[in-house]
Amino acid sequence: MKVTILIEDTYGKPFMDGLIKDLKSKEFVDRSWAFKVNQYNVYKLDKMLRAATDSDKIILFVDCDGDCNNNNARSIHEICEKQNDGKIGIIDLRYEIEDWLCISEGMKLGKQKSSSAIMAKRGYKKFRLPEYSTKLNVELLMKNCKSFKDFIILLKE
Repeated sequence: MKVTILIEDTYGKPFMDGLIKDLKSKEFVDRSWAFKVNQYNVYKLDKMLRAATDSDKIILFVDCDGDCNNNNARSIHEICEKQNDGKIGIIDLRYEIEDWLCISEGMKLGKQKSSSAIMAKRGYKKFRLPEYSTKLNVELLMKNCKSFKDFIILLKE
């Protein structure tokens, strides 16, 4: 199985590479599957989806920045709907991928972006995102984080 993961965050690729490796070691993901992670932006998304035709599954993360009906999120969904042949799965993140870091540490998501919340609490710096890929509390995320659960479900389908 070939899976392409598309993520908006600059540091999302190394974070997701590390997370996939960790999930494989914990047997959440089939070890034989091949994963390719890329960063995207809405302006190049259509082209990137067409280029991923050799993938059996495409998982795309959307940073909703607190509102999954914002123009950027809607544009991303519309682009995916035009190209979706059943193999594109979309994960709407309430704010951004740092949502997972906060929830993994038992923090509640409020009105503040998760990267700002974890920065205030832990001194988090964005460039350190990849370091967190193997520190996530997967069990806590499975219980308390819809976007993470949706991600695992897409991986197991």
